[in-house]
Amino acid sequence: MAEKTLELILRKPWLVLAVICVATVPSLWVIGNARFSSSIVASFVDDRQDYLDALELERVFVGNPDALLWLATHEDGDLFTPEKMSSIRSAAEDIESLPWVKRVVALPDLEQPGSQQYGVRSTTQRIVLNAKLKQGQVPNQSARGVPIFRSSSSPADLTDVRRRVMESDGYARRFIAAGGTAQLMLIELNNPYDIGPKDQIQLVDRLLSIVSIHGLGQQATYLSGLVALQAYAYGQIGLVLQFFLPLGGVLISLAVMFVFRRFAVVLVTLLIATVSNLWGIGLGLFVYGDMSVLMAAVPLMVLVISTADVIHLVSSYTAERQAGVHHHRALHKMFREVGGACVLTSVTTFVGFASLTVVPSNTIRQFGFSAAAGVASALILSVVIVPLFLHWLAERDRPVVSTASASFLLRLIANQCLRLAGWAPMAVIVCFLVLFALAGFLASGLSLDPDLTQRFTDEHPVSRSTHFFKQHLGGINSVEIILRGAPEDLLSPDNVQRLSQFARRCERQTGVTEVESPATLITGFLQRLDYRNSSGLPESTRHARAALNFVRQSRPQIVDALVTRDHR
Repeated sequence: MAEKTLELILRKPWLVLAVICVATVPSLWVIGNARFSSSIVASFVDDRQDYLDALELERVFVGNPDALLWLATHEDGDLFTPEKMSSIRSAAEDIESLPWVKRVVALPDLEQPGSQQYGVRSTTQRIVLNAKLKQGQVPNQSARGVPIFRSSSSPADLTDVRRRVMESDGYARRFIAAGGTAQLMLIELNNPYDIGPKDQIQLVDRLLSIVSIHGLGQQATYLSGLVALQAYAYGQIGLVLQFFLPLGGVLISLAVMFVFRRFAVVLVTLLIATVSNLWGIGLGLFVYGDMSVLMAAVPLMVLVISTADVIHLVSSYTAERQAGVHHHRALHKMFREVGGACVLTSVTTFVGFASLTVVPSNTIRQFGFSAAAGVASALILSVVIVPLFLHWLAERDRPVVSTASASFLLRLIANQCLRLAGWAPMAVIVCFLVLFALAGFLASGLSLDPDLTQRFTDEHPVSRSTHFFKQHLGGINSVEIILRGAPEDLLSPDNVQRLSQFARRCERQTGVTEVESPATLITGFLQRLDYRNSSGLPESTRHARAALNFVRQSRPQIVDALVTRDHR
């Protein structure tokens, strides 16, 4: 069978090459029209419909965490000065003018602590307001708080404001860190799932550029959030494709050149690797859709595997030729024996990668499928193109031979290994067992780290930003639990109490720094409104709904991030 297959390949070389070219065209078209997945999260989900349903649910609320970016700048002791506050406000306005940005919340425009008590100042007004809320009435709250920074603010005014902000536990306190020497901006994006990878990278660059232009962050700048993480990840992927992949190609080319000293062999090796990648990646995109992040690892992997097949085949042929075997016999022996061995090794590699297609993650499935298809393609192309290439050179009296230096080096290494195994077999076995046991012990300590930021070096902006926000904000990651039902059930006094109890239980869990819910808004507001209501629980559902609607007048973004307007 092998003999007939080889003869068919050698008799119809142009037909074989034409078939390869025709088979490559669809892959070129698919890759040319492919898009990189704009969301790392979306690429890792199993069921696309579940993900779309979750996005639809997110759109009901204001302040989707996936759409938020935290930008912090370290300003040392001159944060609360008119010049710095003016720069922060100007930078926020420039950021808000970017096409991707929906709104920016910055420190200068926040309310001063104690400047507004929900529109009431006296005990009598509090009692009247509380009575109206219990009846379901929502008075108009016309009073507005005083912003932290006004054009007329003096250094002395800002010093007093800084003291009151640092002593309070209100909303403004969240926008100051590092003992009052760093400020934070909260940036909400428009449709973050529709921002492409290039735009995400450009957005991060523009944000850092804007704060720098306004003289902010001279000591340090920190940026965190899903889109920022994705932008940096896409930057790393670009580094892999633009630097490490070409570097791998150069190193492999040098290795092949050292062994065979023929540039033509290098070209054939790279040709087989290129077409194998086109076929594998093209099939992966056709079956699984947009290109995911792990696809960046496929080209170099397939390049290495395809190069191994080429070296095995060509080395077998040159060894036979150096032993005095005729060209045709050497070619047939190479195809039959080494080609068969390549098939077996490629099958095991193929099965290993193909097994990843059962993992419930679209990204991992696409990677496994593309790598398996690339390995299979490399095998097919190697056993077809290498014999044609060697036969073509032999017909022109330019056969490939291994260089003396390469042959000597390889023989030396092989002979030394053989001599060591024959001289001290037990020592070899004991060393193997020790290394195996050590590897097993180290592997037993492996754990799954779900933090994507740990994939970056300690000095990378992502790592430094993550450390900063963990230290000063308790982190910026969130888990959302959405409850749906009738308003009279969700906002009943009993349910508000249960939500508060659940929040306290959550806060005792490892890794949880804060829990926010409609219950925290209601109980916190009612406690401040009526000192006798120590629990902050409403008397009725009507009371709870009125309290939320009243708070919404002054802080709509906070309330709308936690409960819909219909309270369902």
